[in-house]
Amino acid sequence: MVKFKLDELPGTFIGEGQTRREVKLFSSPNSDIATEHFALGMTIIEPGQEHEVHEHELNSEVQVIYAGAGVMRTRDGEIPVEKGDVIGLATEEPHGFANTGAEALKILWVYYPPGLAEEKFLIRKGGGES
Repeated sequence: MVKFKLDELPGTFIGEGQTRREVKLFSSPNSDIATEHFALGMTIIEPGQEHEVHEHELNSEVQVIYAGAGVMRTRDGEIPVEKGDVIGLATEEPHGFANTGAEALKILWVYYPPGLAEEKFLIRKGGGES
């Protein structure tokens, strides 16, 4: 069994300026909680920050807005999001987020297959990246 506090797990900061955000990887094939077919993690976007519109060429994704509020940017425009929303994204579906609220926008996500998340965000016990 592996147990940790979500807020105490170290993350990786990516992006610069307006797009700076923290990403935490909780589970993937080579992480401390090994899962073969998916990766589970969280993106944390501070107020006024954003995650640029992007798409995953090889990954489908399910997202849960864990905390905060903002807008999701899609090919069809902006969609308001808030705590409790669940979003499903197909492979190559453009998406991005802007935190328009007063607290951190925390997006819990599952990628499948797991490769992309693990390559970018895996940190092993002891704080060292893979």
